Amino acid sequence: VYVVEEDTEALLYGSRVFHLCKLSDGEVYEVYLGRDDRCTCKAGQVGLRCKHTEAMRSLMATGSLDGGHDADAMATAHGPALPVIG
Repeated sequence: VYVVEEDTEALLYGSRVFHLCKLSDGEVYEVYLGRDDRCTCKAGQVGLRCKHTEAMRSLMATGSLDGGHDADAMATAHGPALPVIG
């Protein structure tokens, strides 16, 4: 399970940048979504597809990262934040 936070000040070559913090051990991965998706996890560092970029792409496709219904419900319950993925 990860807590997701968008770094709105770290736009890199038109990419959206997200920090995923793994709740079990505090490890943080950076996911860059844009023309060339990438992640700082072991798989991403060697150019492989990883679960982190795929999960973030899925959230983006459903609108959960852009104020979709789930994000609104979570903001009402817990304050503004991005989804937790697991």
